[in-house]
Amino acid sequence: MQDPFSVFGVPRRLALDLAEGERRWHDRARALHPDHVVCATPVAIADATATAAAVNTAWKLLRDPLLRARAWLALEMGSTEPDRGSTPPLLAMRGFRIQEAVEAAGDGDVYARMELEALASEVSADMAQARDDFVRLAASEPSMGDPARQAFRASVGEWVSRVAYLTRQQIQIDEARGDA
Repeated sequence: MQDPFSVFGVPRRLALDLAEGERRWHDRARALHPDHVVCATPVAIADATATAAAVNTAWKLLRDPLLRARAWLALEMGSTEPDRGSTPPLLAMRGFRIQEAVEAAGDGDVYARMELEALASEVSADMAQARDDFVRLAASEPSMGDPARQAFRASVGEWVSRVAYLTRQQIQIDEARGDA
């Protein structure tokens, strides 16, 4: 995996000024636009195309908190598959409730449909809380070499695990409701 932070020329930190990131992305995209390299050599065109693809991929990763946290963890841990922690028990229990409601709703159970709506509200509220938690987590990132960084990595892994699980729950509910 290419380091999206270095592609963008920003420090590897979870906190990111999204307005500044978008400005950087637009500037780089303009500079790498095919109209600017149309008269260049085939090698220069290929380089510009590859760089533009890397910039677009980096911005896609950096603008999304979950993808940014996963990339950050992978770079911090030296692995493309960071340890994301375990599933919080309450989320796992809700996952079972969702599965049961999906099955019953598929059989035409009106009460199961109502349960799905209630579960969708819970997941939505938890996602909003997770976004707030990410802002606080990113703001508390210790500097490199700080002994607290290892515990911070574990907290980021737990957050990634929680948001990935919530995302799967939201997708499962959306599919059952026909929203997907």
